[in-house]
Amino acid sequence: MKIIAKLLRQYRDLQDLTQMELVNALIEYSDKFNGLNIVTLSRWETETTKPGLKKRQTLLKFLFSKGCFANTTCRNMIKERYGYLQEDLEKTFDRQFKHLIGNFPESDSFEYTIHTLKDHPEKALYFELIVEIEQASHPTDCLYNATPQILEKWCEHPASFAIVCESRRQHAGHYILLKLKSSVADDIVHHQRSLFSITMDDFCDVEEKGTYLALTLFSRSGKVAALLNIEHYIHLIEQMNHIEKIVIFSRREDAVPMTKDYGIHLVASGTDEKEGYQWYGLSAPLEDILFADTVVEAIY
Repeated sequence: MKIIAKLLRQYRDLQDLTQMELVNALIEYSDKFNGLNIVTLSRWETETTKPGLKKRQTLLKFLFSKGCFANTTCRNMIKERYGYLQEDLEKTFDRQFKHLIGNFPESDSFEYTIHTLKDHPEKALYFELIVEIEQASHPTDCLYNATPQILEKWCEHPASFAIVCESRRQHAGHYILLKLKSSVADDIVHHQRSLFSITMDDFCDVEEKGTYLALTLFSRSGKVAALLNIEHYIHLIEQMNHIEKIVIFSRREDAVPMTKDYGIHLVASGTDEKEGYQWYGLSAPLEDILFADTVVEAIY
């Protein structure tokens, strides 16, 4: 609750707005704020009352659209919130994604370390291991037929997000996103282009606006999956000025219902003319990921 009040006050200070000016801006932004007045806004800012879920979500998207989170103070405010997602994400993975992740028993005494894959001293072994894991997990899925050498080249691009989680010097999980030019990512997610047709020219620079393609997420447990996803959220916040959207290309029908609670929606589907498999393309603008219903309800 406090975070919304702090963000509203900080935004007004940054823009030198009166409460009435902010009320008018919110009403103009969305009809969800029809009837909003200074009294209600003042109650939100002083934490006397709390906006409903949809209003909180729309407030956050309004602040996003106005560049509020380009301000370091505001950006750090929301970065801190995503650390509180651990318990909710862990429960979600254990409940809804159990068939996609491992069920390794995690002791409270276990310590976990997240590493950037390209900086890991044993990265060559990790790239081989990741390819083996993905090919074993998806034996008929062409998305996971990359060689360790190709995967390493993709992950070492400065804009790629590639992390591994270790516990007791053992591999516990990994998460890889590739930052591509938006037109390239759109072609892939609409099955108009193969992932394996991409070249390094199709990647975006760190400060170039582009789209993240979710390549793979593997975890031995819900706890590790939650840790990896929190790092993912923090990275998205840090790079938000240079990200347009997040996309997924999948051959799993259950990818559609599993991701919708986290802001990602089906944008295309079909049957591959050559191989005959069903495919699904999912996409969402960055603000829908960061401020999905499930996320806002849990930490805002």
